[in-house]
Amino acid sequence: MSDLRAADAWARERALDVRHSFIVQAPAGAGKTELLTRRYLALLATVERPESILAITFTRKAAAEMRDRIVGALRAVHAPDPDRPLHERTLALARAALAADAARGWGLLEQPGRLRIQTIDALNLGLARRLPLLSGLGAGLGIEEDARDLYTQAAENLLTHLPQGLPQTSEAVATLLAHVDNRVERFVELVIEMLTRREAWLPVLPPDVSGAVAEVRLRSQLEAARARLVGSHLESLQRALPEDWLREAACIANAAASNLVAAGRESPICAWSDTTQVPDASFDSIARWQGLAQLFLIAECKVRSSFNVGVGVPPGAAGQELKRRVALTADELRAHEEAVRLLDAVRRLPPPAYDAQEWRVLLAQFRVLQLAVAELELVFAARRVADYPRFAAAARQSLGTPDAPTDTALALDAELRHVLVDEFQDTSEAQVRLLEALTAGWQRDDGRTLFLVG
Repeated sequence: MSDLRAADAWARERALDVRHSFIVQAPAGAGKTELLTRRYLALLATVERPESILAITFTRKAAAEMRDRIVGALRAVHAPDPDRPLHERTLALARAALAADAARGWGLLEQPGRLRIQTIDALNLGLARRLPLLSGLGAGLGIEEDARDLYTQAAENLLTHLPQGLPQTSEAVATLLAHVDNRVERFVELVIEMLTRREAWLPVLPPDVSGAVAEVRLRSQLEAARARLVGSHLESLQRALPEDWLREAACIANAAASNLVAAGRESPICAWSDTTQVPDASFDSIARWQGLAQLFLIAECKVRSSFNVGVGVPPGAAGQELKRRVALTADELRAHEEAVRLLDAVRRLPPPAYDAQEWRVLLAQFRVLQLAVAELELVFAARRVADYPRFAAAARQSLGTPDAPTDTALALDAELRHVLVDEFQDTSEAQVRLLEALTAGWQRDDGRTLFLVG
């Protein structure tokens, strides 16, 4: 226990080395907020301006708590609160920060607003409004906290504002309506649900699926991605199972499949009827992996406890030896929880290619989602408001690209020296891209740091 405490204390102290970036991982209640406070105080002692430190949280409550802790620590240097005593290390860092404050004339105790501690939404809002035209939002748009009414309006407009002369669009809407049994209210609800989560899919939504060449290229890319996902899953499953277990399971599955075929029964296990070859991570092996899942598992990732004619194990003396072998193999499988989970998921792996109807519906989804986003932009413009995801997209747009940064990006690059992010495990892909854009101009060992806590 003393060794663990020493290691913990060493890690906490190391995280205060402001020359380096860190990822801090710790469970709830481990004191992450206190460590963030200390890191912020340590950084204050080293910067020319407090605005060069940016701390990002995900809720206003968390931002307020962090600000209160930092300001409270600074005040405690001269006026300690007996009801809220501070750790001596925190006080020492606060003293150094106050010394920098006095030397550089910041006046943090009189102007605590100079401490840049804000939510990710507030950061996006500020960035988008720095260059309203470049960000694509225009000026003067308000923020809509609960935008469901806006999504509903956009989804309903999608059905009533179908563009003339674009049969592909009308056909796409008709395809999706048919896909939900022509239930208009269900169609509208699904569009609303997608619009609420467009941060996840809009950046990767294909921009053009109107031509035959573009469609073939897109289909090839998506099927290749599907193949990589399936292959990765099967590789993980293969690694999770001992080789000798797989060899024995293959022989058992072959015997069970032979019994099922002889009895005229249909089952995924029948994929093993003419082979005892151990399956690999290729698409060709999916049917055999699914056969193993059928043989050894029941619902909810549970290993079978009994085996009968339904899985190719005959009753009585004829199946006695096979039943003994399959029971022993099942017992061994129970010891490999991750393998059980992966094997169960094999049942839901997709085939290597889209069938004609599946692809038709998917293309229709792409086209309808593009139209839904366009309708939402019109609703934003008409109501003079936008939602947080729109401001987030505008914030990223306002920064430009690494090859063509905007004035905002260049100004931030010159201004920001340190970025701290709390609850980093909750960041979305879009938020990670924003952090990448904020730090795009940083170089190794240039004195700037990123501190991620989660």
